[in-house]
Amino acid sequence: MSRCFQVLIAMVLTLCQAQEALCAHIKVTSPAAGVLSSGSTTVTFNVTWNASWRSSSGVGNWDAAWAFVKFRTTTGGTLGDWKHASLNDSGHTMPSGAAYSVGYVDTSAAFNISTNPGVGVFIYRSSDSASDTFTANNVSLSWNYSQDGVANIDTVEVRVFAIEMVYIPTGSFFAGDTGSSTAAFKQGSADNDPWYIGSESSISVNSQAGTGTGFGETNSEYYYVGGGAVQEDVTGASFTIPAAFPKGYQKFFMMKGEVSQGQWVSFFNTLNATQKATRDITSNLNGGKNTDAVVYRNNVNWAGFGYAMLPDQGGGATYEAVAMNYVGWADLTA
Repeated sequence: MSRCFQVLIAMVLTLCQAQEALCAHIKVTSPAAGVLSSGSTTVTFNVTWNASWRSSSGVGNWDAAWAFVKFRTTTGGTLGDWKHASLNDSGHTMPSGAAYSVGYVDTSAAFNISTNPGVGVFIYRSSDSASDTFTANNVSLSWNYSQDGVANIDTVEVRVFAIEMVYIPTGSFFAGDTGSSTAAFKQGSADNDPWYIGSESSISVNSQAGTGTGFGETNSEYYYVGGGAVQEDVTGASFTIPAAFPKGYQKFFMMKGEVSQGQWVSFFNTLNATQKATRDITSNLNGGKNTDAVVYRNNVNWAGFGYAMLPDQGGGATYEAVAMNYVGWADLTA
C-alpha cells in the first residue's frame, strides 16, 4: 500500500486557564489540579475539537488530541517558571467514548518515571465515527508531581495544552516525484522512479544507474541527488541510512493543522523572560517582523515585558484564528 503525505511541520499549542481558551479547532476548558498529598495527583479538564473521526476500514486511521500539562509553583512567595509535567504510565481515566495512549520521552524504551516519563497522552475516539465534533469531558491525567520537585505545601497552577493530530498507520510508501524537482529522491542516475520505503531497515545509498522503468517500482535502489547546500553530500554519493533513523514506515502521529496566532501567543506567554526575548517575533531577530503593528496579517504585539497579546484591530478582528507566520524551526523545537 502506498501513501503520499504533505507534511506540515508546525507547532500548535493551545493554552487553557480557568477561563475558556479560544482556538482555531480545539478547545480545552476547566483545567484543575487535585490535592497534593501522596506524590501523585490528578489534572482534570475537558477537551473538544471539530472534524474528528475514526475509521477501522481502508487505511485504518483516526485523529486525536495530544494533551500535556505545564505547571508552575509558588513557594515562599516566589513564583516559579512554567515546567512540563511528568505523567505516570497508568492511573489516567477517560469518559465513555474516549480512549488514550501515553507518550514517552523515548518511545522505543520502557516507561520509567525518572528517565522516561509520560510527557502527554493521545486522546481519541474509542469506536468508529464519521467526521463530526468530539468532546471528552472530565479527562483525568495522573501527574507524578514529586518527580518534578513539587512539595505538598507548594501552591500549584496548571495549564493544559492540546494539539490536534492524525494517526498514520504502519505502511509502505514512495518518496519522490519522478525526478521533477531539485534534489529529488531517485532510484538511480538514469532512473527517476522514487524511493520505495517498505520497512525501517537500513538503506544503502549508492551511485548505480538504476533499473526501474516506471513509477511504482519497488526495487531497493537508492540514489542521492545533491541540492548544493553547504557540507551536503554530492550527487551520487554512497552512504548508509541506519535502521535507527525514522523513515516514516512505522506508525506515527502528525500535525492535523497549522498553528494560529492565538495559539502561538498562548505558548509564548508561558516562557520566561529570557526565552521570550529569544522567541520574540516582533523584534528583528531571526527574521522577525520588527514591529508590533500588523504585518502580513500578523497581529502579535509584545511590549518586551509581561504578556504578548493580539490587539483588536477593529470590529473584534484580533487575527486569533489566522495562521501564524514569522516562525521557524527553532520556534518549533522551543
